[in-house]
Amino acid sequence: MTSPLDDFVSESDMYRLTQPSPKEREPSGCEIYLNSADLPSPWEKVPVGRMRSKYKKSMKNNGLIHIYTGDGKGKTTAAIGLATRALGHGQKVCYCSFCKDPEKYGYNEMQSLRKLGAEVFNFAKGHPHLNRSLDENVIRQETHDAVEKIKNEFFAAGYDLMILDELNISVRDNYLEEELLLDLIKSKPATLELVITGRGATEAVMELADYVSEIKKIKHPYDKKIRSREGIEF
Repeated sequence: MTSPLDDFVSESDMYRLTQPSPKEREPSGCEIYLNSADLPSPWEKVPVGRMRSKYKKSMKNNGLIHIYTGDGKGKTTAAIGLATRALGHGQKVCYCSFCKDPEKYGYNEMQSLRKLGAEVFNFAKGHPHLNRSLDENVIRQETHDAVEKIKNEFFAAGYDLMILDELNISVRDNYLEEELLLDLIKSKPATLELVITGRGATEAVMELADYVSEIKKIKHPYDKKIRSREGIEF
């Protein structure tokens, strides 16, 4: 019988999740039985709460890398959803956007994250494709400065989850060298879960990732000339 703990139990451990009989039932509910070399006996009853604590601690030392890319809708949406899940578990979350101007275009999901307790930062605001008055050299310098700040300051701030929204776009559009993004990823703390979104993720970036999701557009309202809708696209 499998359980949600399957993915977190090492191969050296054998376990099964059981429901005690009425005579054996304790107020804590079901128990997990482990067979492991470090246990004092072949089978030991371990309260579920203690087991969850054990694997929560294990997961904290194993921060992974997510890449959400592709031409379909949902990359930032997926990242924001993951952030709300982490915040619900009491984790410390940092959200950083690139090439987005929340004052001009809304992006009120950032306000939602702030209300839930995330720390939100906006770097290299705007994109010359949407605002031709922007100087590409300024955007490039601000992107480089932000990456240095993240590497030297934010990585030392003890975050559990960090989202770098649209940073792939910065590489695609030559505001950031691929080598600098690769170095940033390799420099992350071992405990940090890192999410990078945006179209055009490079092969080298995806190679470093543990999760790679390519969101493909099958249909989109833009094709019917339906404009972005408040609360849905922004």
